[in-house]
Amino acid sequence: MSINLRCRKCGKRYQLKNSAAGRKFRCKECEAPIKVPQPEPEEVEDIWEADSFEDEEDDWDDPVPAPSRRSPSRKKKKKKSFKFPIGKVAIGVGAVFGLLLIFTMGTVFVRMVRERGEWQEFRPPGGGFRISMPGKPKPMPKQAQLPQMQGRIYETKRNAYAILWSPIPSPVGVTITQQLDAFRDGALANTPGSRLITESPVQMGQHQGREIKMEASGLEIVTRIFIIRSILYIPSVAYSSSLPQNDIDRFFDSFVLDTGETTGEPVTDSPASDNDPAGQDTAPSFLEQRKSFKTQLTRRGPAPQEYDPETPPAGVKEVRYRSGNLNLKAWVSTPRAQPGKKFPALVFFHGGFAFGAGDLEECKPFMDAGFVVMAPMLRGENGNSGQFELFHGEVDDARAAVKWIASHPNVDRDRIYTFGHSVGGGISAMLSLLDDVPLQHGGSSGGLYDQTVFDGWSDITPFDRSNAQERKLRVLVGNVKDMQHEHTAYLGTADNFQSSAAMAQREGGTKLKVEMIPGDHFTSFQPALRRYLAKIQSENR
Repeated sequence: MSINLRCRKCGKRYQLKNSAAGRKFRCKECEAPIKVPQPEPEEVEDIWEADSFEDEEDDWDDPVPAPSRRSPSRKKKKKKSFKFPIGKVAIGVGAVFGLLLIFTMGTVFVRMVRERGEWQEFRPPGGGFRISMPGKPKPMPKQAQLPQMQGRIYETKRNAYAILWSPIPSPVGVTITQQLDAFRDGALANTPGSRLITESPVQMGQHQGREIKMEASGLEIVTRIFIIRSILYIPSVAYSSSLPQNDIDRFFDSFVLDTGETTGEPVTDSPASDNDPAGQDTAPSFLEQRKSFKTQLTRRGPAPQEYDPETPPAGVKEVRYRSGNLNLKAWVSTPRAQPGKKFPALVFFHGGFAFGAGDLEECKPFMDAGFVVMAPMLRGENGNSGQFELFHGEVDDARAAVKWIASHPNVDRDRIYTFGHSVGGGISAMLSLLDDVPLQHGGSSGGLYDQTVFDGWSDITPFDRSNAQERKLRVLVGNVKDMQHEHTAYLGTADNFQSSAAMAQREGGTKLKVEMIPGDHFTSFQPALRRYLAKIQSENR
């Protein structure tokens, strides 16, 4: 038997041993205190069920950016990191995250029990790659996986084929080559009794990787390691007796990315195609695609974060604004009225999936500068009606909020701006793609998302992640050339947006500006907000 409970603040679920009854601990995601019900007097040393977490450290800050899920509060609180569920990661030269996965794969391979079948192609539910194995693979046993790591394995009596994949952070100042070296070193160091046979570089299209061949637990293991767009891929083969080289080559050569990148053919950017000899992009624009698109939700319900009902402080009013057939809440702070004077306005989109008083307090620099500040709550948040859609219907709500503030009698319609943090930054960035939003320009802090973000948020994503259009129409990166308004994306130097920033810059376009701010996902927020305010003020002198 076990105890099931969840964090009241962020909704994270836990399965604990009965011996945990009466103990207190901090939530692994939001660090809120949790007391396990039905207290018992005995002393408890290990309250977690097997496989609940990767480590037992008290320092749970994670460098991977993810939605900020701060619990709403009347008091301004220090922001805590909403941890991307891969556990604590420290990668640098000579440091490795969990390459015990190589060791656990080795122990799994020892259990080889099945006979060889026919070669079959495997594609993960969320897309991203395909690979073939000589039979139908099964999920990797739980003990062989870290949080957010997924895997498939096919076993026979004498050999096994496996693929593991997982999002990983991209530490600032650490190159892909250094990360690959660290993973290679960790694979050897964390596999007891291992002996290196050979080590060599390998190529996946234009992507460099590492191949290591080693002997461990009576097996020979061939492992390739690739890091592509902040995703770790590890295809491996293990065998206790000789395995035809053709089978090994067939397995590794079948590993193909959804983009068409393979181990055999480098990917090149072609300036023109047979259907477009002039090299012009004839694909439908973002607006054309979105106009005819209707999301298909696979999960219906409110936003995945609990909230505390709060009353607006003095000088702030709770208002209602319409978004389609939804009647949604927002808080609005307005400067003291002056006859005939109209004020600039900021529409601020909070981080995470629930609004709290502290979110509005973060905008004090704009209030002090004489701005009307509106902080909308989107569909499914804070008791609002509507279904959580994750960057789709919420963008319609954001547009409706900007239009609402533009109709405010004390607002200068020509000086309306948007800004957001984390998830709210992603919302603000998406508004730059719409042509019917009355805003001057927008900004964001830690919100420049690309499609890979949905792989990391698989537990909350309410749509089919294998549908390319569902993903593409929810993020700015991939649609940069279709921007209608200027947007400045501020990114912390210790935040994990280097990959998406590089992808965005490769797209071209002139309306996206990327600026780096010292700090991580949270400490860079206030400096970014103030820099954006200074930008606006310099334009209006």
